Amino acid sequence: MDNLLNKYFRRITEILPENFQAFDTFRVLILFFGVNGLDIMDALETVDKQVLIDWVYSNQIISSSQSDDRCGFRGSNCISGADSLTHTILPYDGSHSTAVYTSLCCLLALGDDLSRLNRPGIIRSLAALQIRYTASSSTPGRIGIEESDKLNAESVYSGCFRAGNFCGELDARFVFSSIASLYILDALKEIDTNSTIAFITRCLKIF
Repeated sequence: MDNLLNKYFRRITEILPENFQAFDTFRVLILFFGVNGLDIMDALETVDKQVLIDWVYSNQIISSSQSDDRCGFRGSNCISGADSLTHTILPYDGSHSTAVYTSLCCLLALGDDLSRLNRPGIIRSLAALQIRYTASSSTPGRIGIEESDKLNAESVYSGCFRAGNFCGELDARFVFSSIASLYILDALKEIDTNSTIAFITRCLKIF
């Protein structure tokens, strides 16, 4: 049984089975399970770790701009990335919080020292995904219905995290991915942790 599991985990770190083709745009998630599965089975030495490390870094989104909040990792390289010399990010090429988390976990499991990370850019971009609500942003009683609905939604989701720059999803899954990534990077101080704790508490009350 161990040999079959090892063979399966090695397979998904290289070529995706036909029934996994739908995940081609998010291959790093499959790699995450393959690498950590081999690690649990004490069989990481059966793969070329440097090749996998280099592939993960090939999906890193780097910008020369100090204000760009799209830095991090994409799910795979099926989308053309930044120019290798100018680091000019294509218009719709943005990071995804779960891709950041799974990429960091893969790199650590493979023994990488994370020295090639664009830490400032990743931290800045993850922090920008947090929903921040301020009650003083509008004057009560003087806003339209549409804006009122928007403010109510923002107050409910205050402290939550969006999945990414071009993904409208926001829920506790991406809170985990973002918080775990920032913890790995020792950068929790860059976000409003109290509002995230409050959001998680509100989620508990729903049930």
